[in-house]
Amino acid sequence: MLDANVLIDANRDYYPIEDIPEFWDWILFNAENDKVKIPIEILEELINGNDLLAKWCKKNKKILTLDESAEPEKVSQCVEIAYSTNPNDIDVEKLGRDPFLLSYAIEDANSRTIVTTEISKPSKKGVNRKLPDACESLNIQCVHSFQFFKVLQFKTNWKSSLK
Repeated sequence: MLDANVLIDANRDYYPIEDIPEFWDWILFNAENDKVKIPIEILEELINGNDLLAKWCKKNKKILTLDESAEPEKVSQCVEIAYSTNPNDIDVEKLGRDPFLLSYAIEDANSRTIVTTEISKPSKKGVNRKLPDACESLNIQCVHSFQFFKVLQFKTNWKSSLK
């Protein structure tokens, strides 16, 4: 399951939609084959806007979206275990949508992995914790986007390996 920053950073820094369309086709191929999904709460972060990434996400929303709904109790459980037992409104706002991503992953922690560009910072505490550290608290697998690209073998000529 992808964190929004995976696509944001890929588009901005190394696989711009207009320059490397093969990457974006590869993401869709993996989404169609249920190897990549994005929870609706995370996808909403991406479709807000009018840039090429937002347009691409809107166009491919059905393929990309994880077909599940978040369970409020699970979201709260993730916040309590991974971040804070008593968050205030400012804390909840600071957490953003990460607790939703965690709640979907915890549903099937044996087969779901969170992909993010965030780097572990164990010294951060409470709502300042990074996603990899929150995942560790919940026994959820978490990998950096580059590891994900490597495991699923992204190459610009990836389609030739399908033949």
